[in-house]
Amino acid sequence: MERKFNFGAVNWKWIAYAAELYALFIIQYTPGMMPQINGTGPNLLMICALSIAIFEGDKAGLYYGAAAGLLMDYSGTRVFGFNGLFVAVICYFCGILITDLMRNNLLTAILLSLCSMFVFGVIRWLFFNVLWGYPELWYEFYGVMLVSVLYSAFLMAPVYLFTKVIATSLGQRK
Repeated sequence: MERKFNFGAVNWKWIAYAAELYALFIIQYTPGMMPQINGTGPNLLMICALSIAIFEGDKAGLYYGAAAGLLMDYSGTRVFGFNGLFVAVICYFCGILITDLMRNNLLTAILLSLCSMFVFGVIRWLFFNVLWGYPELWYEFYGVMLVSVLYSAFLMAPVYLFTKVIATSLGQRK
């Protein structure tokens, strides 16, 4: 007896989220795809994982945050697993905040991404610049990290709205 795969049982929403994450990975790490400000670009993977955490909650935020962080680690030259761990934890807590404390709208998404990106940027700055004795600490903080945080928060709106389309159109209908 031959078993056939039931495509109706597949929740296409999670596949669409993974495709969105992968498309933003390609855009973020292909040279020349995004304009750079002061030599730095936005962190599209983290804002994508944050927007998924905002719509789907803490568990999905944890999983997609870990996937986004590991993709960042895969294409970076720093310690493998660092971004995966911290992005997963930040997305997990953002999912909890939206589920229990905050409302899900564009303004809170932008503010939450701004705060989350700042915390993540400070953690990376401390671990990779301060502890390693990088000679231009404050330039790295003000000229690179803060510019990247503001650039990413500016791009949170289109990523949030695209994720909202996926969440509402492909979500489970009851």
